[in-house]
Amino acid sequence: MESPFERIDALRLLLLWEGELSRSRLKHLFYLGETRASQWVREFRDTYPQWVDWDTRARRYRATFAAYRETEREMASPGVRAALLTRYLALTGLTLDDPGRRDDGIAWATYPELSAPQPRVFAVLHSAIESRRVVEITYSSMRNPQPHERVIAPHGLIRAGRRWHVRAWCENTCTFRDFALGRIARAQTLERGATHDGDADHAWCTVVPVRLIGHPALSEAQALLIRNEYFGGASSRVDYCRGCLVPYYLQDLRVAVDVRWESAPEYQLAVDNLDQVQPWLFP
Repeated sequence: MESPFERIDALRLLLLWEGELSRSRLKHLFYLGETRASQWVREFRDTYPQWVDWDTRARRYRATFAAYRETEREMASPGVRAALLTRYLALTGLTLDDPGRRDDGIAWATYPELSAPQPRVFAVLHSAIESRRVVEITYSSMRNPQPHERVIAPHGLIRAGRRWHVRAWCENTCTFRDFALGRIARAQTLERGATHDGDADHAWCTVVPVRLIGHPALSEAQALLIRNEYFGGASSRVDYCRGCLVPYYLQDLRVAVDVRWESAPEYQLAVDNLDQVQPWLFP
């Protein structure tokens, strides 16, 4: 992080999400020496002098009330909050929980990356999207589990829930489709350009509002709990999702689509605008 802005931004994330800054934490996280870590902290204090107080006993800087007061409006947006948390976790790393571990970890992931893509596959697809090229892949699916060849024109890489997908035009079926990266055994860029891109993908370009409510069968107290946890006290929230990603979104949040069969409390959330969402669900 050679840029002062990048350094200060990283320390800002650490301070807001961990409540403190210490040279030892910076040395461990960024592989800094003592002098360099001190310089980073001093640089941050010069930029945000009201945001930290020195804790003599713990020998580290603590976040002040002013730090959270000045970011209160920014943090009021659930979307911004989630984005900042994602950046913090990317910065610090989220370690898979292992009962046998003995270290100073605090934040843990409760499940492994079940379907991490091969770096080579990811890189080929990423490069093909940048250069608007087609890719030949060896793919397996539930409908056709035997490895077979597909030629695709990828236009987007998406992490949906615990899996990575590539959204692409499939020359074999002449449709836009999702391909799970964990099911791609091989990917090779071909020497010709793509004839279809994301602008032609109707399901990708269509933005669908998804209104979430607490499951209608929840008790009054349970419904209030859900409103406070997910909706900031409101009775519902509306998120916007690309049409082709709506099923993944609902699956990941475990949202009931048919409350007659998907009952509470197993399902705590439900779709309130099924007429708008229904066309985009898996058949």
